[in-house]
Amino acid sequence: MAVGDADNDGDLDLYITNFGPDALYRNNGDGTFVDATTESGISGEGWITSAAFVDYDQDGDLYVVFNPAIECHENSEYTRILWPSEFRSSDGHTLP
Repeated sequence: MAVGDADNDGDLDLYITNFGPDALYRNNGDGTFVDATTESGISGEGWITSAAFVDYDQDGDLYVVFNPAIECHENSEYTRILWPSEFRSSDGHTLP
């Protein structure tokens, strides 16, 4: 599980990893949470064992826009997972 302000509204939200689909719960600010998994586009499946929030470019957003079509083939045998800086931030800026 990770705790962070995923929607930048000042309230701490919850990202829960699972054996199966992950889930994001948005904090309503009144002691309740709403399931925001579908609207956020989260599709983590399998056995996810950890999660973290980080404001990589210090713009207040805790995520990047993931594009599964972008792959890095360092050689013909393996595909490397990209670093967050190789995507764009949620507001469209290129990360440092």
